[in-house]
Amino acid sequence: MALPLTPLAHQLAWTGPLPALSGQSAEAVRPILRHQDADLYYRERFERLGIGYYGHRPMPITPEEILPVADAEVMPSVLPFTGDDFAPAWAETRALLPAAEQATLEEGVNGLFSFTTDNMPLLGESREVRGFWVAEAVWVTHSAGVGRAMAEWLADGHCSSFDLHECDVNRFEAHQLAPEYVRTRDCQNFVEVYDIIHPLQPAEKLRPLRTSPFHARQRELGGYFLEAGGWERPQWYDANAPLLEDRDIPRPNDWAARYWSPIVGAEAQASREAVALYDMSALKRIEVAGWGAAAFLQRICTGDVDKSVGSVTYCLLLDHDGGIRSDITVARLGRDLFQVGGPEPGWSGYGSDRDSRSPRRRT
Repeated sequence: MALPLTPLAHQLAWTGPLPALSGQSAEAVRPILRHQDADLYYRERFERLGIGYYGHRPMPITPEEILPVADAEVMPSVLPFTGDDFAPAWAETRALLPAAEQATLEEGVNGLFSFTTDNMPLLGESREVRGFWVAEAVWVTHSAGVGRAMAEWLADGHCSSFDLHECDVNRFEAHQLAPEYVRTRDCQNFVEVYDIIHPLQPAEKLRPLRTSPFHARQRELGGYFLEAGGWERPQWYDANAPLLEDRDIPRPNDWAARYWSPIVGAEAQASREAVALYDMSALKRIEVAGWGAAAFLQRICTGDVDKSVGSVTYCLLLDHDGGIRSDITVARLGRDLFQVGGPEPGWSGYGSDRDSRSPRRRT
């Protein structure tokens, strides 16, 4: 089973004894320290200090390059330390923590982490092989929760403690499984691992991936594009700037106003007042067909979808426990044929992509 993850090396080093920690008998007395702006974190180990560093260049390797257990000097996930990559971290550490100036670096490793294209774990049963389950790309801080979630999922057929749709191993679309896409996005995620990411911040590489038949015309109209499920989706059009005349469009703060224009507000008001045409190519559409389709949808939707052919019902999609999975639109195309339309990937369990990310810091 091909998994959309990349093993990347992360540097961890240990100092020799620090005079300031001399005689410390407990492994850790002080809390973990994070120096977010320099991609550094610190933790004690008795009289020594551990230094973790994410500021170095991405160092991806292929699964084939991971040594077998019998051939690895320490363990397969431990690679030789590259001191030159760690030099900026050591200099910043001594500037931040004066006590470190009296110590030396004694040991270090380049340890392998699994990164995915959306920074979420890969959990669940293989779509191709029934009974083959995956729990990969799990950070140690998440391990206990993942263990509980997987136990519930295996035993009950679903997880009642957590909503796992963003972790489902089958959430990816075909373009998100291409080797170049996976490696490029995973390396970028390593670079940004300690960054605060704006929810709308687009990927800078491997674009465009998908364009609708209207893309050329949208560019002519001055469309500003962000990515949604791999699609280039216009957020506003410069051609609509005249709509701003005599309109008072509130401006959000500087952070929220990134990837935004007052034209958006004018277009929204104009849509209410008159008529507008929107490109919905980025939205997911799923066909539900066959005997019992109506009964199946009646059970998992909050609205009455068992109506005449041609009807369209806006409602909620529910999960096993009656919780809300997404808002959807159900169109009845035939007696036993329905089209379910969902929001953009990232807003529901239908898929995921970089455009759906919320501001976050890695933990």
